[in-house]
Amino acid sequence: MRATPYIRSASKTDLKVGPWQSGKRLPKTAIRTKRPYPVTGKWTWRLISFTCGGEPYKVLLKHRKERQDFMAMLVHDGVEATVLCRVEHHGSHPGWHVHYQPNSPFVAGVVRTPNEKRKDCGQGSSFGTKVLSEFDTWAMTVASQLFGLTSESEDDLGLFS
Repeated sequence: MRATPYIRSASKTDLKVGPWQSGKRLPKTAIRTKRPYPVTGKWTWRLISFTCGGEPYKVLLKHRKERQDFMAMLVHDGVEATVLCRVEHHGSHPGWHVHYQPNSPFVAGVVRTPNEKRKDCGQGSSFGTKVLSEFDTWAMTVASQLFGLTSESEDDLGLFS
């Protein structure tokens, strides 16, 4: 996960934010892994791409509001995608957690790796009413804070629209 703090604090260019999609599958080519990463139509999702240090990255945000499930996945977008970390919350059990690859070189082409680690990072097990009524905006706020994309007050790129 050593790459993640650098990406969070470094400047980004070519920031592109895709629209929220609901009822559609994530295209197989969106995140290039050996097996397509399944994001079914039950999820609401959005792809964000940017360049950092001359390298291409993507963030996949997905959530299922009714189940209080959330995931933000940071991916180095090379020939084969390298998942650097996934931050998750599941309404079915308490607490936020992060999955990450602990050592370099990172394993490319897969979402889950044999050496993957999990770290708990909070005990909150449910979201408040305000979050549930504005879930898309809340998801963008979380992603912005996790990966240093922008803040709502700097939203000239339309991240929060």
